[in-house]
Amino acid sequence: MLVQQAFEKNVGNFARYKYVVGDNFDVLKWLQDRYITLDDGTRIKYRELAAEYYDKIKKTINIFSVINTLPHFSKMFELMGTVFTVHSFPVRTRIVQEAVRQYKAVNPR
Repeated sequence: MLVQQAFEKNVGNFARYKYVVGDNFDVLKWLQDRYITLDDGTRIKYRELAAEYYDKIKKTINIFSVINTLPHFSKMFELMGTVFTVHSFPVRTRIVQEAVRQYKAVNPR
């Protein structure tokens, strides 16, 4: 309770940032950048919430803001999120089958 009180005094509404504070931060959610619904019903993208939180507590630079601002960084992380999402076997199988089908269509024997 003391941590939450100190947080609210220095940063603001603890409940708003509980998804990105400490051990609750989820790299996969940040990579996928999906919308989450906060307790007050507000829908916000995970990256935006993380950047907002770290903007409030930063000392020198907000790395999340940098990544979101620079296109080559943001696209690299979007790709990583896609790779982690497509990690399931059925999806990979369909992708490989489609690639083989397209290759055979272009290169008939």
